[in-house]
This record gives sequence, structure tokens and C-alpha cells, in this order.
Amino acid sequence: MIDDKPNLPRAAQFPNKTLPAIRARECFVRESPMEKLSLRFSNGAERQFYRVIPNSNHAVMVVAMLDSEHVLITREYGCGFHRYELGLPRGRIDEGEDILVAANRELQEEAGFAAGRLDYLRTLSLAPTYMAHEIHVVLARDLSDSLAAVLLLENRYDLRF
Repeated sequence: MIDDKPNLPRAAQFPNKTLPAIRARECFVRESPMEKLSLRFSNGAERQFYRVIPNSNHAVMVVAMLDSEHVLITREYGCGFHRYELGLPRGRIDEGEDILVAANRELQEEAGFAAGRLDYLRTLSLAPTYMAHEIHVVLARDLSDSLAAVLLLENRYDLRF
């Protein structure tokens, strides 16, 4: 990724965006399903790993082409870092939803565009060391403005790569 302001702290790269105020913070142990694995590798080494057992459907990530050379990047608040981040439109696939339908829905919700053409590229694993979660990557072309996401357009960020 090209960093057009490499000497600025990340927060300074989005001077028009005010971070949300953290009204309360609470630390707790979540009772999400975890699994402990005791493994023996082919070289004889033994290790224990913990992993999150998936409890949701897969996700989709959209590589949306604004034209033949430029990819659409969205900006969204990331709670994990408490800052705004750039990334590709993505989200959860609803129960029973087709991958390409989910990709177009997420593109509309997060960026205000609909795709005239969608092509499945591949499936990637995210954080495979501790989580069995996959994301389906979809290429979106022939974009047009969509009215489906009028209220969410704060995510749309005009940065061309």
C-alpha cells in the first residue's frame, strides 16, 4: 500500500474524522467456544494451541475496480485499534446467502456502489493460527452509484491505487 503521508501518525492521516468517544470500557472473559489442541509435529516437537471455534458463516471481501487501474478503498472506524483504517469493503455472509449476492450487498452498504459484474476469485483464511475463519474474495467491476447505502457513505474514501 502506498502511504502518501508516511511521517504522520495514523490519526493525523484522517484530519477530518473525529474518533468516537469511548463512553465506557469493560474487561471480561467472553464465553466463546474455544478449543485446545495438543499437537505433535513430524519433527517430534509438541505444542499446544488454542483456537476459536467458528460460530458464524463465512465472510466476503470485495476488490471493487473503479476503472481498469484503480481499486475502491473504504475508510471505517476500527474498534480494535480505536482509529479509522483504510480497507476493502467486506462483511459477513448472511445465512443461506450466495457469495456474489453478499459481495454486492456489502459493496452497496459500505461504499454506495453496485456492481454490474462480479467474479469469485478465491477463498483466504484469516488468522489461521488461532481461528478457523475464511473470507471469500470477489472482484467487482462495472460499478454504478447505489441508493442502498445513503446513510453509510462516510465510509467512501476517494483514494486511488
